[in-house]
Amino acid sequence: PPFLPGTPMAAGRGSDGQGFRPGDRIVGLTDPANPAEVVPLDRHPPGSTPFREYVRRLSLLAGKEVTFHVVRRGEPADAKPVAVVVPPAFRKAT
Repeated sequence: PPFLPGTPMAAGRGSDGQGFRPGDRIVGLTDPANPAEVVPLDRHPPGSTPFREYVRRLSLLAGKEVTFHVVRRGEPADAKPVAVVVPPAFRKAT
């Protein structure tokens, strides 16, 4: 699986009843400014990239429930994303 067993990512459950699966493509993530909204990762500040935006959002959302929008492997790029909700998790700041 694309996560470590026993982690919050492993506990994530999608709107299709499944968690993350190999080949999932993350296309959206909870908006830290409005946690009730999921915003596409292609909306990022000028000079940034979708990956940098992903890391920025996860850092700001530490300790909060996060919703990922994923397109399953084999689905067309314009397929309706599956919402995978991951419970709160904390990380060690260095």
